[in-house]
Amino acid sequence: MMIKALRRTFVFLFLLFSITIYCQKTAELKQLEKTITQNNDVFKYENSIILINNALENKKFSHYDRFHLYLFKATTFKRLFNYEEVFYNLKLAQNEGLYTTNKEECETILKAERSFAYFDIRNIAMAMALIKEIPEDNYKYLSKESQLYIKVQESIVAISDNKTSDAEKKLEEAEIMARDFCPRELPIVFATKAKLYSEINDAVKKEKALKDGLYYAKKFKVLKYEMYMYEVMKYYYSESNDKNLKIYQRKFDSLFNQYNAIIHNGKLTLLERELIEKRHQKETEKGHTIQIGLSGIAIILLIVSIILFFLYNENYERRKLAEKEIQLIHKQIALMTNAKNEKGENKINLAAYQLTERQIDIINLISQGKTNKEIGKELFISENTVKYHLKVIYDILDIEHRSELKKILDAK
Repeated sequence: MMIKALRRTFVFLFLLFSITIYCQKTAELKQLEKTITQNNDVFKYENSIILINNALENKKFSHYDRFHLYLFKATTFKRLFNYEEVFYNLKLAQNEGLYTTNKEECETILKAERSFAYFDIRNIAMAMALIKEIPEDNYKYLSKESQLYIKVQESIVAISDNKTSDAEKKLEEAEIMARDFCPRELPIVFATKAKLYSEINDAVKKEKALKDGLYYAKKFKVLKYEMYMYEVMKYYYSESNDKNLKIYQRKFDSLFNQYNAIIHNGKLTLLERELIEKRHQKETEKGHTIQIGLSGIAIILLIVSIILFFLYNENYERRKLAEKEIQLIHKQIALMTNAKNEKGENKINLAAYQLTERQIDIINLISQGKTNKEIGKELFISENTVKYHLKVIYDILDIEHRSELKKILDAK
């Protein structure tokens, strides 16, 4: 019972620890996303890229976390209209997604993100084709912002196809979703509504949509959306020669100077190169360290091999000398065992053999009728050692059994 209780306690603590680590990583990733969004909203893209690259170099993040980090980077470059980098980072995200257990989720998110990028560069056909590939059940993997963007995209396509009723319905749904889950995205909805009302010549609703969009852009301090709303207003009011056109133009120009996408884009490209060079330098230094370590291990192994080689040679020489000594003894035994006693039996003079003191001690104890165990006890050696000496004695005397040795001793 005690063991079972301890086992249950251990499993519970392990699960609690795992959940705690997972929650910490998830919270850290969400905080990082929040910081990146805040940086991007005020055009601090360099800070975002540095944060993302530092996180990517951190080994504690899983493939799933790295998948999202590359998405953050793609989103940052999308703000700068650098779609080459957008698609490149989406490809890197895809590679990370292959090693996760959330492959379906990652694939769904990537299709949505690629669709948004294609829509931005006016490849509407590709954008909508990707959205159609996403099963309705898989929308659960998409954030509310992504679902909102899909509705806005669909409404823009509907406006282009003169399906204004469908467009208005989708935009009403999008506005409700934005108010409930992501109000900072309301300017996108209202800008699209302004486009719809401009198409159907509803000036009152268009005016309200433009003002509402600008209001929410300022409220949530999203400079990108504020600039976007002034750009939309500038476009629509230029058609009617509105007296406020110059005001909107100045506002847009002021924000555009802050944004200065080309300069930012150039800085980020340079920053990316610097970060890549630093990462390459770190990897090179790490490679040199590993190479030095491997060289050190190789030298140690070489020294050990040389020592073992010399030890082997020394033991080999000793063994050869021992074999020559045994061969010499055998020759002497062969010469001495030709003599016969009075009964015609082989007469062996033990004194004529080069027996060691230990071997002579064992022979004397055998003559006393001692067993191997008793001999070992007498000489303070193991029974196996006694057997080994007996085997050598048998070889020297050219006999095979203990009984033959007994006869020799009796004859003596």
